[in-house]
Amino acid sequence: MERKRSSPTIAQVNLLLLVSLVLILGGSIAMRHLSTTWTLFAREVLFILAPAILALLALRLPVREVLRVRWPGSRVLLMCALIGLGGWLIDIWLGAMFVQLLGYTVPLPPDFYPTTAGQALATFAVLALVAPLCEEVLFRGVIQRGYEQLGAWPSILIGGLLCVIFHQSLPQGLALIPLAFLLGYLTWRTNSLLSSIVVHVVNNALAALMIIVAVFALQLDVPAGQAAMPE
Repeated sequence: MERKRSSPTIAQVNLLLLVSLVLILGGSIAMRHLSTTWTLFAREVLFILAPAILALLALRLPVREVLRVRWPGSRVLLMCALIGLGGWLIDIWLGAMFVQLLGYTVPLPPDFYPTTAGQALATFAVLALVAPLCEEVLFRGVIQRGYEQLGAWPSILIGGLLCVIFHQSLPQGLALIPLAFLLGYLTWRTNSLLSSIVVHVVNNALAALMIIVAVFALQLDVPAGQAAMPE
């Protein structure tokens, strides 16, 4: 009797990534009338999270096992939160360095920056909570799991590089390389997706807060593309 697979294949996760990219490109055109915040929300939930979950269900794979849905312990999560803080500081430094070396940044739409308390709350929720959850499910949850048939380290490296390429921004992508590899390692080492989610949440939350404070609380006019963009 053939043994039932407990994880996706490399071909399957590559196809999933391609489908997500196509959906994002098509969805960006279809949702051009929406605000940037709502577009980001729809992209993360409909084009990143939903395809990943639906793929696992369609393949009849054990969702909790593939995604490593387990509690790693309070101490581990506390350490992950501290790692997220350190990762954010490294992101800022690397991002500034690559912007100087490359001589350009990717401009962001003017409505990306919140001007009211409600917009600030929505922006924070999408960047700090929705994006980390959805992206970790796809990259560290499904894609890295598929590449683990090549070994732990190849899966961490390949999954991290695919995540960097997925962001489609050279300055931001280069700055995210260390964090992308770290997220993959923590997921594998702790055998829990929650570890990488916590790191990602802290990293993005600090970046989102910096944007909100600069534009909203301090009433600073931040040019598009100049603020540190969360992963």
